[in-house]
Amino acid sequence: MGLVRAIVIIAAWLIAMSATADATEVNSLPSSPPVVASQLVYCPVGSTVDYKCTFAQVSTFVLDNLGALPICTPGSTVAPVPTGQPFQCGGVILIAQ
Repeated sequence: MGLVRAIVIIAAWLIAMSATADATEVNSLPSSPPVVASQLVYCPVGSTVDYKCTFAQVSTFVLDNLGALPICTPGSTVAPVPTGQPFQCGGVILIAQ
């Protein structure tokens, strides 16, 4: 479960980092044109190596690992995982509260 949680956190962080790389406040950024698969985002891999990734790569990474997440029971209000862990429900990734 730790790997799946890390995948979800990294994907969310990559998207957030690409939006705020040159500004301190998101509200100060100009509106973006539609995101295309070839646009680049910052992909920190370790303490000494960083890479550029495309949104297509990030999408593939997330979708390939989405199936490893536990799935909610339709209509249930109980998460299928402990607090703080990710799960999917109706194609949406959620974090148990």
